[in-house]
Amino acid sequence: MTGTPRDPAFQASSPQARPTRDLHTRAAACTLALLPAVVACAWSGHDWTPAIISVPAALPLLQDHARNRGSEGSDSERFFQQMLLLSLWMRTDALAARIGAMLALFVIDLALRRRDAANPFHPVMVACALALLVFPASPPERVLSEGAVPLAATIAAGGAVLLALRCVRWQAPVAMLACAVVAFALGSIVVPAWLGDPALLATFPSFALTAFFIVDDPPRACMRPRARLLSGALTGVVAMAATFGLHALHRDGQFLLLALAGTMLLANAAAPALDRLFSVSRAAGKAGA
Repeated sequence: MTGTPRDPAFQASSPQARPTRDLHTRAAACTLALLPAVVACAWSGHDWTPAIISVPAALPLLQDHARNRGSEGSDSERFFQQMLLLSLWMRTDALAARIGAMLALFVIDLALRRRDAANPFHPVMVACALALLVFPASPPERVLSEGAVPLAATIAAGGAVLLALRCVRWQAPVAMLACAVVAFALGSIVVPAWLGDPALLATFPSFALTAFFIVDDPPRACMRPRARLLSGALTGVVAMAATFGLHALHRDGQFLLLALAGTMLLANAAAPALDRLFSVSRAAGKAGA
């Protein structure tokens, strides 16, 4: 069989490339799953930006449901869904970083409107990485005391619902979270003070968002199950190791979210190679048999 793992013909003929929900249904479910986190963010952190953005993001979906009709979705709906995800992910103490990320996402959307799959990198991660490079910002310690850990739990609960509904494939999220937890536990054993470090714990909501709502984005994630497992595992380990390393060097937390965004972009870049790797190994196994 010829072709690459990203070719439509390859995906249609490959028994490993099992689709879940269609993209519009998946996007709608992800938006609705984020709404409890929006409420938690406004209630405990007094951050109303996600709540404001959630109105244009969720209203068309609720209208479609009320009218009992499907929709293929529009570019504006997808843009506001991504903007909602960005506003929850960018939990920093610098307003300039969040505004810069939103402006970057707007430019990316204009450049790739109607061609989202042409972008091999997740647009939210690109926008956040660019903004954090220009406006380095630390996760605010006050967010931890006002509910960062409960917020992460709320996000994880929404992600678990997506997994149960098969709107998100389980391999990458589970592997990323499991390996990140193991890496965090090992790092806390080596340096016990990190276990309660506010700057590190304040990144938990962003980790949960990345695991459940970003790492398995269909146009940019691996197609094969084993490739998704490996990609998620590497993402969790590298992201947590980079977070610990940068925090140990600088002690101010200003690069923690940038480390997570950069790791996710590396995972996007590696996805085609991982798919080819497991395609070759599968073909070699069949030839040997």
